[in-house]
Amino acid sequence: HTFGLKSSPFTCIECTKAAARRHIDVYPAAAKAMLESTIVDDVLTSVDSEDAAMEVIDQLKKIYETIGMQIRKFASNSKSIMDSLDPDQKAPNIELTDKSMLDSPMPVIRVLGLIYLAERDVFTFRFSYDKDKENYTKAQMLSIIASLFDPLSFLAPFTIKSRILFQKIWSFD
Repeated sequence: HTFGLKSSPFTCIECTKAAARRHIDVYPAAAKAMLESTIVDDVLTSVDSEDAAMEVIDQLKKIYETIGMQIRKFASNSKSIMDSLDPDQKAPNIELTDKSMLDSPMPVIRVLGLIYLAERDVFTFRFSYDKDKENYTKAQMLSIIASLFDPLSFLAPFTIKSRILFQKIWSFD
């Protein structure tokens, strides 16, 4: 396969899923994570213990090795898991405006466009608008509403209110 083609992302994803299906009997925890918890090229899974996490990490490495790929950018809310990983295997921290979140030895990473704070084990969001501005055009309001990226709908109870307000504004014309 020639990388750079439009089909490259699909080919890569299908290759990893085929490897997971081939190795499901030998590496069941990792294969399950690859098949059920992969979004594009991120494997996002959760386990009940640190031992189970290490097992998944080891199995993922082995499956990816069989297809000539190296899995990396691991993140965990467990300090012992993070300490056990080589620096080049860890997900790099992202830059935040709130530096208090970076005082932790635990990772602060971007996942699905969201910010994951491993120490607190929470997702957080970046959202900004001009608080001093009193009047917005419809286009500006739509831009602000659309700028809040929430792929897992964590904020749906709140964002629905902005959408309803926007709908009401259109009815005034």
